Amino acid sequence: MDERLKLLVHMSTDELAKWLTTYQDDPIMKRTWESAASIKEKWVPSNRFFKDADGLLFFCDADYHLRLCIPKSLRWEIMIEAHKGAMDHAHLGSRACGISCQADFTGNE
Repeated sequence: MDERLKLLVHMSTDELAKWLTTYQDDPIMKRTWESAASIKEKWVPSNRFFKDADGLLFFCDADYHLRLCIPKSLRWEIMIEAHKGAMDHAHLGSRACGISCQADFTGNE
């Protein structure tokens, strides 16, 4: 994998299990998740989606910016958490918070 593509994400075991299950329950994410290359495989620029060592799905844009793919059923929860954040997204208003989150996450729709 390209050295530019390092990102550290940590979730509790229960939260990770919820995400992996939710990827399988979401029809669009399921297909993408199943076809995504593992981070252990050699990454090539034409592979836009890949799974990290824990199985989380990421999208890599043309500028090598990584975005964690969020299944539809978890998006509201993520927006609430992002809005509660003390530094990054708090008190921007709903539209600005949504725009700010788009820089970090993708819904793959």
